[in-house]
Amino acid sequence: LGCTNSVIQSSIFGLSGQFPEKFTNAVMAGQGAGGVLINVIRLACIFAFGYADLAELRKGMVIYLAITCVIMALCVVATIALCKLDYAKYYLNKKELDESFDIFVNEAQTPRLDDEITQERTRMTGDMVAPENQEIPNLERMASASSTGRSKMTVIEILKTARYEAFTVSFVFFITFCVFPGIALVPTNFSAIWAIVLVTIFNCCDTTGRFTAKYLNLFKTAPALALATACRSVFFVTFFLIAWYKDSTVGSNHAVWVVNMMFFGVSNGYLSTRGMMLAPAHFREKDRQMAGFVMAAMNLVGIILGALAAVPLGFAF
Repeated sequence: LGCTNSVIQSSIFGLSGQFPEKFTNAVMAGQGAGGVLINVIRLACIFAFGYADLAELRKGMVIYLAITCVIMALCVVATIALCKLDYAKYYLNKKELDESFDIFVNEAQTPRLDDEITQERTRMTGDMVAPENQEIPNLERMASASSTGRSKMTVIEILKTARYEAFTVSFVFFITFCVFPGIALVPTNFSAIWAIVLVTIFNCCDTTGRFTAKYLNLFKTAPALALATACRSVFFVTFFLIAWYKDSTVGSNHAVWVVNMMFFGVSNGYLSTRGMMLAPAHFREKDRQMAGFVMAAMNLVGIILGALAAVPLGFAF
């Protein structure tokens, strides 16, 4: 299950990285919305079929899994339909155009006349139709912006170029999985209902942060975004203190749990989405797909390291 999830997630981010950044925002927002949806479906199944005994739980789980399978099938159909749209074909073909033009420039032994360049542009762009307000790439500008004979960027080069965004994506999820859901649910004594409620609150706020990232740019530079991500470490302290003093007036206050979880969720969604949106913009079309793969990998690195760190931290409680 984990391997399948990693492959699909990396592929989706690789695909979205070839489109304008609003598409990466849509993917991130969709992930958050998916988290909300599965919790809503799970709560509905629990209240519809009950949870008093194993038979009721099994019945609710079967319905829950059946619904998720239908949703996954619809996602497959939607992805196939997307790739058939003229809009999508334009951006997906831009990478091939980029690579073809590099070959055209590298193989040219003598300067070409303007009419030859025009003919080459026509041949390479073919039937490509630009979306509204979008022009076919200017080949001379592409040539001047690239280095002669330059191949695709390596993973190391991509990480070096988008180092701040890579740190943002990985560290956001490292902090999240260090404390959530483990330490975050300690004050509830792992009550089934409260666990689902807090997870749903997190997912709702996370989704809000992901949608907001498209319209609100709080951090103008990548280093500022990385610094804000580092400051998110404060949630490690807040969750730890709430869990440690869970029997105190503050630690047992439901409002404290909810407010802390709301800020935690919004910051997770907003910062991770901004990082994922900004990274592909550093690269030419032929490198954007790999940049999407690398950023998805950094996402998974943060999740894995956070989950591993959560194990020893859980023994404190």
